[in-house]
Amino acid sequence: MSGRKAGGAKLSSGSRHLHGARTSHNPLQPNIHRRRLDAKGRRQPTRFDQGLARVVPTVRHQAKHPPAKPHRSALTGTRGDHRSPVDQTLSPKRCHQPLADRINRIQAGIESFHPASLTSVAVSTKNQKRHLWIGTSREALSDSLWFLPMGLAAGYGVLALVIVAFDSALAAWVPYTFVGGASSAQDLLSTIAAAILSMATLGLSITIVALQLASQQFSPRVMRTFFRDRGTKVAIGMLLGTFVYSILVLRAVVPSSDSLDQFVPSVAVSVAFALTLVSLGVFIFYVNHVAHAIRVVHIIESVAIETRATIGHLIGAGTVPDPATLPGGPPDVVLGNPQRPGMVTGIDNAGLVALARQHRCCIGVVPYVGDFVPFGAPLARVWFDPGHEDAPSAEQVRDHIALSRERTMGQDVAFGFRQLVDIAEKALSPGINDPTTAVQALDQIHDLLRRLAVAEYPTGYYVDEPGALRAMRPTHRWEDYLDLGLTEIRQYGAGSVQVQRRLSAVLADLSLATADAPLRAVPVDEHRKLLDRSIIAGLADPHDRALALIPDEQGLGGGPH
Repeated sequence: MSGRKAGGAKLSSGSRHLHGARTSHNPLQPNIHRRRLDAKGRRQPTRFDQGLARVVPTVRHQAKHPPAKPHRSALTGTRGDHRSPVDQTLSPKRCHQPLADRINRIQAGIESFHPASLTSVAVSTKNQKRHLWIGTSREALSDSLWFLPMGLAAGYGVLALVIVAFDSALAAWVPYTFVGGASSAQDLLSTIAAAILSMATLGLSITIVALQLASQQFSPRVMRTFFRDRGTKVAIGMLLGTFVYSILVLRAVVPSSDSLDQFVPSVAVSVAFALTLVSLGVFIFYVNHVAHAIRVVHIIESVAIETRATIGHLIGAGTVPDPATLPGGPPDVVLGNPQRPGMVTGIDNAGLVALARQHRCCIGVVPYVGDFVPFGAPLARVWFDPGHEDAPSAEQVRDHIALSRERTMGQDVAFGFRQLVDIAEKALSPGINDPTTAVQALDQIHDLLRRLAVAEYPTGYYVDEPGALRAMRPTHRWEDYLDLGLTEIRQYGAGSVQVQRRLSAVLADLSLATADAPLRAVPVDEHRKLLDRSIIAGLADPHDRALALIPDEQGLGGGPH
C-alpha cells in the first residue's frame, strides 16, 4: 500500500503516487484562433512563427546531442550537479516522448497558438491567485468567533443612526411609540444597555467553558466546530448589537435646557424596547443551543457532515494523461518553500496550470494537502518543455499553494477522518474509558469509508487546453483513508469487545462494497487479518475472543446480520 500510515505518519516518500483532485478546465487562451490574413486569404506569419523557425532547428540539434541537465537545489534554486536523497525518492517515473514527436506537435500547434495567449495566461494566473486568497480568507473568517458578531453589531449601530435621523418622519407611521420624557428615555435605555451587556458577557463565558470542555473531553481539533457554529455567532452578535443600538440611541436623547430643546427619539426608543424582548428569546435559544452543541453526538455528526461535503467537492474522475507526456528523471528545478512554514491547506490547480503554461513547463507539487512544509523544504519540482528553460520562481508557485498554521477542511478529507479518530482515541483512553463514544465515531467513519469505497478517485494530473500536462499533485488513495480511519482505533480498542465487534461489522460491510473492485478489496482483507490478530492478542478469554469476532453494528447489543 502506498500513501501514509494511519494517524498522519508518512510511509517512505518513494511510495507516494502523484494523484490529485478533479481536473479543472479553464479557458486560458481566449481568441487564440484569430489570425492576420493577406489579400489572398493566407495567414501571415507572426513573430511567434518566426521565433519557432529558429527554435526547431536548435531542438533538433539537441536531440542529436542531448546535454546533461543540471538542476537547482531545493533551498536556493541555483543550478548544481548534486541531487539530494529527497529529490531522488520524490522523482516520479518518466516515459520520455520522442523528441521528433514533440517537434511535430509544436509545429501542428502553430495554427492554434497566438502570442496574445501569453497575456491571457498571465491574467488567469493573477485571477487564480486571487481566488485562492479569497478561499483561504473565507475559511479563516468561518473559523473566527469575532467577524459575524462584529458585523451584526455594526449593522445594529447603523440602524440606530438611521432611525434617529428620521425619527420625526417615522413617528407618524409607527403606532404605540414611547411617550415619556427625556429623563424616562435615558433611564430605560441605560437599563436595557446594562442588562444586555450582562447577558452578552454571560454568553461569552458559556462559550469559553464549552470550548474548554470540548478540548479536554473530545479533542483540541474539534474546537473549530464551535468556532464555525453560526448559531452561536448570530446569538452573540444580536446581543452585542442590541447593546450598541441602546448606547447610540441614548447618546441622541437631549434633555431640555436653556440653550437646547428637548429631543426624545420615540421611535428609536420603542425599537430598543422591542430588541430587548427579542434578545431575551435569543439568549434562551443560545443556552439551549450550547447545551446541545457540547453533546458528543452533535460534535461527531458536525465533523462528518463537513467531511462529506469535502468529499463531494473533491472526489471524482480526473484526466488520464498520455504516459508519453509524463515528466520524469531528475527535475530541472526543485523549488523550496520561500516563506514561513505551515500546513498545506489548499492547492490552486488551475492557477498552477496557467503558471506552468506561461513558463512552458510542468509543475509537480511535492506535499500532500495537510502536510507540514518547513522553510526551504521541497515545495514543487519543475520540468522544462523542450527548448525552454524559464522556470517560475518559488514565490510564484507559493502563491498557488496555501499554507496555514493548522489544517482545514477546505480540500483535506483526511483531516475529517483525523478528527473522528481523535475523538474515538480520547474516548478509549484509560482516563475516560468510554467505548460507546468510540463506536459512535466509528459509525460516521463507516459511512465515510463506504462512500470512498465506491468513489472514483482523481488522477492528480492537470492539462491545459491543447492537452499538454502542466501540473501534478499528490492525493490520498483508498488504502490511505482505510488505514487512517481504522488502524489507531483497532490498536487503542484492542481490549474492548464492543469496539472490536463494531470494527468487524465495518470491515464486513466494506468487503461487500468492494466485491466488484479486487484492488480495493485487498486492503480490506488485510485489515480483517490484522483485526483477528489484534483480538487474539488483546483478549485472553476464549469466550471474549469468540464474541469479539462477531460483527455487530452496535458493538454490543445488536448481533450479526
